[in-house]
Amino acid sequence: MRDRVRIEISAGWLVLWDDFHRDRYAGRIGTRLERWTGTEWLPDDARPLITTGRVLTYPGLGRRHRPRATERSLYRVHVEAPGYRPLYEPEQPDQPDQTPPDPWADRGRQKPESYGRLVFTTAADGREIDVVHYDATTPPDAGAAPKPEFLPLVPAIDFAYPPGTRVVTGRVQRPDGAGVPGVLVQAVTSSELSHGDWYERTVTDAGGRCRLALRWRGAVDEPLTLTPQRETFLVHAYESPGRSGTADVVIDPAEAQPGRPREPFVIEIAD
Repeated sequence: MRDRVRIEISAGWLVLWDDFHRDRYAGRIGTRLERWTGTEWLPDDARPLITTGRVLTYPGLGRRHRPRATERSLYRVHVEAPGYRPLYEPEQPDQPDQTPPDPWADRGRQKPESYGRLVFTTAADGREIDVVHYDATTPPDAGAAPKPEFLPLVPAIDFAYPPGTRVVTGRVQRPDGAGVPGVLVQAVTSSELSHGDWYERTVTDAGGRCRLALRWRGAVDEPLTLTPQRETFLVHAYESPGRSGTADVVIDPAEAQPGRPREPFVIEIAD
């Protein structure tokens, strides 16, 4: 009797990345999977696996249990994490000499000149996975094996920032005052600073509001002076390619009043 060969391949390798802590996401996670029929997305009951390295994958997805008319299927993964918003669209620079942040580089520290302005769109609703069908007699080619992809989880407006974290509030809106939901809001260090590179990100809620952490020092008049002084941060808001806005966020210790919150910053994105 011949030994039966069983091939098991996992589809999709999504590294769950905590954008605030610059590490693998270790909290609770919820998932939902859909399959594209050619005309619509339908729910799929395949069960996910989250590895000890916090990688989300689907073992056996794509295995043929009956003949299929096509060689591959398209799936879409939705992820829910309390206090976070997933960035489903893979991050790509809008200029060839810029690269998206590499979460492995020195625990998330990035050089501002290479971080650049990312192509981001709020239209992405789930991370799509292209799955090749296979069985024991026709395994997929080695080159078709899925490659790990980072799925950043960015703080949402209800994110529980650690006590003592400096957080500013803001709003992204249209010229008529209507809030813009799902916008990526980002602050990056000034290249003139020598104390280290950093970035902070968040996403607006349904009303265009956001809460953005500013854990590091902004641009100051006297960088070598450690005493508190007026700091300026350049904050960007990205809705989609070509649709963005900026604002200067100024924190002046001389104007701070105990018990009185700072005025929210406002970024306008035209229709």
